[in-house]
Amino acid sequence: MTTTPRLTRRSLLLGSAAVGLTAALAACAPGSGGGQALKFWNMPWGGTAFNPLDKKISEAFSPKKGLPRVTYQTVQWADFVTTFASAIAANTGPAVSSGSGTQAFQFATEDKIAPADDLLDSWKKNGLYDDFLPGLLGTMKTSQGYVAIPYNLDMRALWYSKPLLEKAGVEPPKDWQTYLDACEALKKIGAYGFGIASGKNGNGFQILVGLLINNGGGLFDEEQKPRCVTPENIQALEFVVEMIRKGYVDPGSAGYSTDNAQAQWKADRFAMGYEGRASHPTWAAGSPATS
Repeated sequence: MTTTPRLTRRSLLLGSAAVGLTAALAACAPGSGGGQALKFWNMPWGGTAFNPLDKKISEAFSPKKGLPRVTYQTVQWADFVTTFASAIAANTGPAVSSGSGTQAFQFATEDKIAPADDLLDSWKKNGLYDDFLPGLLGTMKTSQGYVAIPYNLDMRALWYSKPLLEKAGVEPPKDWQTYLDACEALKKIGAYGFGIASGKNGNGFQILVGLLINNGGGLFDEEQKPRCVTPENIQALEFVVEMIRKGYVDPGSAGYSTDNAQAQWKADRFAMGYEGRASHPTWAAGSPATS
């Protein structure tokens, strides 16, 4: 459900947000894969040291008497949607997992999620509940209860190469028109103004949905029903189509992976684009595209 306030036509460029969730895919839920172990699945949220340490901490957990031991599995970002969906369909899913910010809602309608209401009630008593930003937990509430717990907030922000913008003689854009103007200037120096990766492991869909939401649109209405064909959504996509037609988007972007996109940043071919992870190694907002 989209709750973002409607913004002015072609208004400020705001970062869209994706929430990583810890879903209660509990062994007590009908048909779930509890078995002889509490299976915990986690994504590669950090560098190469993250998951090995995460596994060590998880498997060191000592459950109360009568509860099974914890086993750990890393689920890679590539094809993670299929990994979760296939496991849940086969009743071999985890007891608890982090992962996609949307699949928890899907699995809840299939009766594969144990609501987190009791857990949140206990957090209200010990103070943990107050650590969450106002309104964040409410986005996880459905008619079946709370389907997940927010794990992190990952902003989709505008990144740009300061040297390339200076070379093109433009300032960082503040709205859609100045974005188009900047793209035209960047095109003249051989750089693309809308860096995007829509191939395997890319984030193109996140960027497009972010533009819909930031323009006052979205994919669903307040009744959680599909609501895609709206003036706000059409306007946002027309903005992207305009950039494609004018040559502001790399033609290869439709098949680019995240690694491909990073290579374009390093080669000074991408001058502006949207991304969410500040851990990208050699470029940062307002900093050179190469280090």
